[in-house]
Amino acid sequence: MRLPFVEPLQDSSGSVADILIDPVCDGDIDLQNWMDGTDLPVLGILRVERCLTGTGVSDLLLAHQTFDIEVRLYRTRAGGRGISPDGEIIYRSFESFQLSVHEERNSRAVDEASATCLARALRRLHAGCRPFAPETGGEPVGRCGGRGWLYRARRLAVSVKGNIDARSGGSRWVLSWRRAAAGDLPGFEENSIAAAPFRLVELPDDGEAADPFAVMHDGGLYLFFERVPPGGARGELACAVFDEGRLRDVREVMVQPFHLSYPQVFEAEGDWWMIPETGEVKRVDLYRAEHFPDRWIRERTLLEGHSMVDATVHRKDGLWYMMVTVDEGGFHREWALFVFMAETLRGPWRPHPLNPVRSDVRDTRGAGPLFEHRGRLLRPAQDGSRGYGSSLAFLHVTELSPQGYAEERIASFRPDNMGPIRGCHTFSQAGGMQFIDIRVKR
Repeated sequence: MRLPFVEPLQDSSGSVADILIDPVCDGDIDLQNWMDGTDLPVLGILRVERCLTGTGVSDLLLAHQTFDIEVRLYRTRAGGRGISPDGEIIYRSFESFQLSVHEERNSRAVDEASATCLARALRRLHAGCRPFAPETGGEPVGRCGGRGWLYRARRLAVSVKGNIDARSGGSRWVLSWRRAAAGDLPGFEENSIAAAPFRLVELPDDGEAADPFAVMHDGGLYLFFERVPPGGARGELACAVFDEGRLRDVREVMVQPFHLSYPQVFEAEGDWWMIPETGEVKRVDLYRAEHFPDRWIRERTLLEGHSMVDATVHRKDGLWYMMVTVDEGGFHREWALFVFMAETLRGPWRPHPLNPVRSDVRDTRGAGPLFEHRGRLLRPAQDGSRGYGSSLAFLHVTELSPQGYAEERIASFRPDNMGPIRGCHTFSQAGGMQFIDIRVKR
């Protein structure tokens, strides 16, 4: 591979090698002897190293397996005297896959993620920037090629449990609410979740509801959400006036021949706007309210070309930022956070130079609008490490600028006080009320 920021090395045959790529390393290799008898590349050897994270007996029925991927650069020493044994992390990702009794499916999920990570590392090298990937935390246990007895037992147990769940009706999404004092967030040490627990919202029918977005308008608290009608399979958008646990004046907001969800609604420039999730048609669309809250017209398409989900916009220092998770590799894996920037809401939107800024199944995908909390900018995120929508995470965005992006996880939350739940994945607040969606057994 030729890279623009190093001088190429030509051997006697005239060939050029700036870097050599070892795409899948599931075992240790003696890097000092690997290149014995050959000319060393100018930059070094780029290796993809991946490993499963350990689980215990208590996780026997855990349906998802997490794994860590690191793309490391082992540099050629000065003067071509061998390869340094200390690898520099060029890109790192923490992901998961749903366990299958068919091991080839599990291996394919790891291979697909590895290919995407390698492409991202090469792109960063080619651009001349090699920012250290965010820490994923935890110590990975066991190479992907060495799965033990517990892993094999989990594959069988999860398969049996999945069949039982399918016959029992599975689960459904519903909304919940609580009244909360300013600054009291679920999952923080100082919160009063025990004194003010979340309670279920009364829905008008037996359908499903998820992705709550709450806004104040003309003194009323409006709740926008994804709605799946009874017996339906595709998400629609609805809204209602929220009144102490009840939804009044429920209205249909948007129905399309494709799935809709995550209706981020916000006020800016004298108008009300909405950016719903339309990942099925591979674009991010901006809608403007012709009549609030139930008539919306499509203003323009902001991004297109990939499956992009849960786009969340935020304005800071005179610039609009969009955080969105992108299925860049086309493998139905949407756990990499991309940031885009624009001077105006309508765009044009340009990519952040550090994209993707984060890739971690535990706290990457958006879970609601960004907001200020005690002088800190917080970003709600989904934790999907134990399955889709398993819990919430709150991240402190420490840097958000055209040149940099950084954040750190400071809290997490799962409403365990609400009985047999299976997860939650969206947070919103307005008018002294907080809302989450929860997945419960049917």
